[in-house]
Amino acid sequence: MFNNINCDIMLILAEINIIYMNGENIMIIISTILILLGIAFISFGYAIYFKKKYNLINNYKINEINGKFDKNYAQMVGKIELFGGFSCIFFGLLSILINSVLWSILFLLLNVAVICIALIINQVKSTQS
Repeated sequence: MFNNINCDIMLILAEINIIYMNGENIMIIISTILILLGIAFISFGYAIYFKKKYNLINNYKINEINGKFDKNYAQMVGKIELFGGFSCIFFGLLSILINSVLWSILFLLLNVAVICIALIINQVKSTQS
């Protein structure tokens, strides 16, 4: 009877050790996702803001013809994506330095949420004016 309990405890401890060891891998994966996301946002932000490739914005040409959006809207989308990309890279590198899965997940969720909220606010402000 005690042998079976000890065996169960050892299995639980082994599983906890595997989860802990994989935690570092998850942190590196999330940090890599943050950095790659940052590179993607910087690429799109650069193309929209500096190269004036407004066709990267969904339905922008149609909405511009209808008078819903103007060039200021497109410029602001480019800025948001550009600065959001730098933020993602910064927090991706910071999460590697902190070396915590929880902070990596928090940085990822907060960055994506802030970028989405900024884009939504920009769209709402542009449609009101």
